[in-house]
Amino acid sequence: MDLDLRGRRALVAGGGSGIGRAGGGRLSAAGGSRLRFTGSAPFSMSGTNSVSGAGLIEIGNGALSNVGTLAVNPGATLLYSAPFANAGTIDLNGYLVADYSTTSPLATIRAQIASGYAGGTWRGPGINSSASAGQANRAVGYATSAELFTTFPAAFGGANVDSTAVLAKATYYGDANLDGRVTFDDYVRIDTGFNQQLTGWVNGDFNYSGNVNFDDYVLIDIAFNQQNETLSRAIDWISGDDRSGSGRTATGVKTVIDHFEQFGASYGAAFLAAVPEPASIGAMALATFGSLLRRRRRI
Repeated sequence: MDLDLRGRRALVAGGGSGIGRAGGGRLSAAGGSRLRFTGSAPFSMSGTNSVSGAGLIEIGNGALSNVGTLAVNPGATLLYSAPFANAGTIDLNGYLVADYSTTSPLATIRAQIASGYAGGTWRGPGINSSASAGQANRAVGYATSAELFTTFPAAFGGANVDSTAVLAKATYYGDANLDGRVTFDDYVRIDTGFNQQLTGWVNGDFNYSGNVNFDDYVLIDIAFNQQNETLSRAIDWISGDDRSGSGRTATGVKTVIDHFEQFGASYGAAFLAAVPEPASIGAMALATFGSLLRRRRRI
């Protein structure tokens, strides 16, 4: 099934099995258009389908029962104004908004993102992200609208949201406030989450483990240093290849050194294992890490 809107609006009414055939299709809402599905009975989408363009696809009234794979491409927004329902896989590379009136779908969406995370491969079932697969600094963040905004309606992707919505987007590890960058504000959130033993993406739990620890600092530090083009210097310092003062005071590098001092060898090993280095280089760095650490402690 192909539906391609360019700057227009469309309403698909009624229930039944009528969105995706087994072979899948393409739902495109480009140029600010809006495609809304509504009806008294759930729609059923099977096979492989995609939402592309910068428009918005809204699932209203009758819920969408996704039992296949639905790809939400960069710039696109998938909006549930009906209860959130996903029995298949949502490949989230854009925005997801799940509005609700009584029961929040936060726990369900968080669990589906954790399933899609699949240990950092981003290929698991539920809500995953093909754009994040194989990337050391990419992930899917989530929050309630009330955790991110103080005034409503607020803009998120292609939707205007109220205070009762769960939001998710493809972004960087460490982007706690979902603004698309890793900044000082995100470090404030993870530090608060760590010190107060909080959980949730907005509080620094970037690997969906249920708590905030040095593994989450590894993820935000890598993303921050990649963003600021200081990652190679941070790697050299952690691995022991270059412990000179050159570049040591750069903001990202200093943060990595501070966290190494705070958390010790476990942080250093996790950092080197997670950085986007060729396997051979990563293996050599890990093999020599213990001796480098012992030498450092003798200095």
